[in-house]
Amino acid sequence: MAEDKEMKNLEVLVPFRIKGRATQKGEVIAKTEFNNKGDWQNLVHMTPPRAKETDANVGKPASAAKKADAKLPGAE
Repeated sequence: MAEDKEMKNLEVLVPFRIKGRATQKGEVIAKTEFNNKGDWQNLVHMTPPRAKETDANVGKPASAAKKADAKLPGAE
């Protein structure tokens, strides 16, 4: 399977660590985070895949972003 040049990022399907940092399911990370192309390709092409190519913006999953923005009870 050839690399899709339009897809610059990866969506995490199964959490894994990259450079010591844990990823979350649904998080989008840049392919450039990997030291070499073969590392991210292994994650995409394994059965079942741990990541998939995407053109979505890099960032945490929407649910995690909402939790980070949530205010403490009683805070206004």
